[in-house]
Amino acid sequence: MKESEARQASEFARIQTETNVAEKDKDLKIKVAGFQAETDRQQAVADAAGQLSKAEQDVSVAKLEREALTERALVEAERLDITQKKPADAAAYAARVKAEGERDAAKAKAKVRRTRRPLWPGRLRKPPCWRRPVRPSP
Repeated sequence: MKESEARQASEFARIQTETNVAEKDKDLKIKVAGFQAETDRQQAVADAAGQLSKAEQDVSVAKLEREALTERALVEAERLDITQKKPADAAAYAARVKAEGERDAAKAKAKVRRTRRPLWPGRLRKPPCWRRPVRPSP
């Protein structure tokens, strides 16, 4: 009987030990799972932050590209203004000034013609009515 009680006590101690080991193993697995969940959660936050940071960088890059394109367009417009518009404006201005000068000269000549007195005989020129008649050809 003592043997049976000793075996029983030994069996009970073994079961108790295995139960304690199983509980400790379960607690360990729960802690490991908790740590893993926390690690996964922090990794997800880091990934989200990384994606947000990349999106912000993409926005910054797009804004810089837009500014660069705007600056290029302004430079091109200025180049066209210098190489084509200003010379064309200068040529148009020169043509307008020349035309105005020619017009003013023509007006002045016309005014002189209107106000000039004809030179009659004895004054070096014949009046227009003294011109020779044109003879018809045979």
